[in-house]
Amino acid sequence: MCLPSDFENYHFSNMRKRMLTEELEAWHKQYLPIKSGGTVLDIGAGEGETMIFYLLHGAQRLICVETDRNKVKRLRTNAKLAQKAFGAHIDVLDAMLDNIKIDIDGAEEGMVLEKHFAGRWKEIGHSKGFPAAAKVYKLVKSNHLDNLLMKKEQLFIKLLHPKSKINNQRN
Repeated sequence: MCLPSDFENYHFSNMRKRMLTEELEAWHKQYLPIKSGGTVLDIGAGEGETMIFYLLHGAQRLICVETDRNKVKRLRTNAKLAQKAFGAHIDVLDAMLDNIKIDIDGAEEGMVLEKHFAGRWKEIGHSKGFPAAAKVYKLVKSNHLDNLLMKKEQLFIKLLHPKSKINNQRN
């Protein structure tokens, strides 16, 4: 497990430093395990605090998406430091996402989508394409704000077609 001291060589605002000390224990429960040498898509990467967390726990490639331009500046600085420290490949995207499509020919099996914002996942249908059995979800807003640490939700992707029947190759 990592400690707040593992983040000291990076540039975070006071609010992010405070968040690290308050939430780090919960991150160990909710964001792990990370596949050793794996890739993480971090949407809402902030200033890079979760990027560092994932690297400390074995990720080797991160794709970080952040919309707040002030946070993106620190995120890019921290990504450069992290690339040197971990030898990892990190892409930083300054972008607002309106839709998320995951269609990687069966490699979604076992993928975990974690979110911690107000709302809940609602199944709205099934994919008509390949794989035909993939479920489609929409985030439905709640009437109240979720407690960030108490109401974490995870959407586990389970395909009805077993991997063995899918010719799956990752780059």
